[in-house]
Amino acid sequence: MMKKTLWKTLISFLVFGFINAQAAPVPASSAQATAEKNVVTFYITRHGKTLFNTAHRAQGWSDTPLTAAGVSVAEDLGRGLKGIPFTAAYSSDSGRARQTAKIALTFAGQTLPVTEDERLRETFFGPYEGELDAVMWAPVAKKTGFCRPQFCNAGALKRADYPRNHDEYAGRR
Repeated sequence: MMKKTLWKTLISFLVFGFINAQAAPVPASSAQATAEKNVVTFYITRHGKTLFNTAHRAQGWSDTPLTAAGVSVAEDLGRGLKGIPFTAAYSSDSGRARQTAKIALTFAGQTLPVTEDERLRETFFGPYEGELDAVMWAPVAKKTGFCRPQFCNAGALKRADYPRNHDEYAGRR
C-alpha cells in the first residue's frame, strides 16, 4: 500500500512539474527558440484596484477609474514583465482594463497597441451593477444554486460573513 501511494505521489509530482515547466514564463533570451517551437505563452492579469473595489461595490460593466494603489500595481506588473517580448496585447473595452494594460506595457518598455475586445468584459451584474457586494452576493448565490446556509442567510451579508476562499464556500474547510 505504501509503495502504491509513493508511486502515485511521484507520478503526480512529475505531471505537476511538467505542467509548471510548460507554463513558466519564457526568458527574453530564449524568445527565438520558443518561436521556432511554435509555442505561445499567454500572460493573463486582472485590472488594478478601482474606486468600486475599494468601496466593495459590484462593477461588472460599470466602470470606475483605477485608484493610486491600482496604478501602482499596474506599474509593478510592468516592471515584472520587463524583458519579455510581447507580440500582442488585449484588454476588455473597460477603462480600468485599458488603463492597466497601457500602464503595464509602458513600465515593461513595450510600445504595443492594446487591442480592446468587448468579449473580454467582466460579468454583467444587471440591477446589481454599482450595488454593495454584500447586497448582491446572497441573492445571486441563491438564484444560481450556489448558496450555503451559513453564507446566505436572510438579509445581506456582512464582509466578515464572506467565505475566505472557494474551498471554504464549498464546505471543504
